[in-house]
Amino acid sequence: MDSANKEMASDPSSTDENVDFAHVTAVASGWMLDFTFVSLCRSFKEGNFDEFNETLSVFQALSQCKSLKAAAHTEKSLICAFLARVMHGKQLDVLFEEDESVMPLMSAATVWSSLEHAVEDESLFENITVLLFVQAVAVCLDEGQRSSASSVLKWFENRHKFPRKLGVKLTTIVTKMETYHPFLMSFSFNRLLETIHSFLDNYLEKNPSDFLLR
Repeated sequence: MDSANKEMASDPSSTDENVDFAHVTAVASGWMLDFTFVSLCRSFKEGNFDEFNETLSVFQALSQCKSLKAAAHTEKSLICAFLARVMHGKQLDVLFEEDESVMPLMSAATVWSSLEHAVEDESLFENITVLLFVQAVAVCLDEGQRSSASSVLKWFENRHKFPRKLGVKLTTIVTKMETYHPFLMSFSFNRLLETIHSFLDNYLEKNPSDFLLR
């Protein structure tokens, strides 16, 4: 660097005074938030628990930036909240709500219901909804907690549009403690994850968030 350039670089007055740094900060924060969102989706799909939690902390910190007010960022925050609950879906003692009786997948179902507008494929939305209902019950049965499974059913019936036939089927399974019932095997936790992966692929295709990667 020659002496003239060095002088300009060290002289604050050489900075363009017309630059709107608030706007620049908002744009740069948005890019970082999008990059972190893509990273979070990737670690979720890879099942990398530690990386997911670490990236989630970064995303949450970035999302507190006051300059980020776009609806798209709010939507991505909801998706991250949903993924976090599913990621902890089998850890029944992890709390996301003030009500200690609400387990992760129950909370995930509530967040998911608020994301209906973000899912273009109605059948995909319904499939994930049903899978959440089934697995919220199944994870309790896997732990031998029949009373908890019954409570989950009642909770869903009171707070969500719970299909009557599905309720009857699950009630029978819970009563008989049929942990390995073919119905539960068909609507497995792995299938829930795979279907969410499809949602994420579709969402990222419609809402590219990879500016920094490109």
